[in-house]
Amino acid sequence: MSDFVTLTCPSCGGKLQITRDIDRFACAHCGREHVVRRGGGLVSLSPVIEQIKHVGAVADRTASELAIHRLTSEIAELEGTRSCISTDRSRVRKESSPHAPMTRFDLLALVLAVAVLIIGCVAFPLLAEKWEYAILAPIVGLVTAYALVAILMSRTYFRGVAWINQEIARRQAEITRLEREIASKKEELQKHQKTVSA
Repeated sequence: MSDFVTLTCPSCGGKLQITRDIDRFACAHCGREHVVRRGGGLVSLSPVIEQIKHVGAVADRTASELAIHRLTSEIAELEGTRSCISTDRSRVRKESSPHAPMTRFDLLALVLAVAVLIIGCVAFPLLAEKWEYAILAPIVGLVTAYALVAILMSRTYFRGVAWINQEIARRQAEITRLEREIASKKEELQKHQKTVSA
């Protein structure tokens, strides 16, 4: 029994003598690396590059399987967030009061309305006893006070409506951003599914 096997290099056709203990070597003629395969009494050579391609394909498949798991989880989370924001947007539209909280200006206007009411209803008739239209003073004070309160209420109402519209628009923009992100992740998921099924 000989200590070596004579084979032909699959790359250049050069004659090679391989001992039984070698599993990998470089051709003395062309320098290409080969893996020695032994099985069923046969000995053959395969270039190392094919082994690397095989390892690369297995690594790609494994990476895609991990990516599929990650992307599926991320898509479910993003869809849940989108659903919550969508529900919240509808709730803001239905449940929010259009009246905004009072500002310092609103408080000042309210104090002014009360002062006008007091002056019109109490103080002015006392000061103008000889004035023949003194009876109209409380009515003028009351109308003025109501006008100031109406202006105050409409101002807070329209600020509240503006706030509600801003909140709805902000939530809609967030939903649109999430939908784009979900579509991007679904596209990436399809690519990885093709890699795994190949």
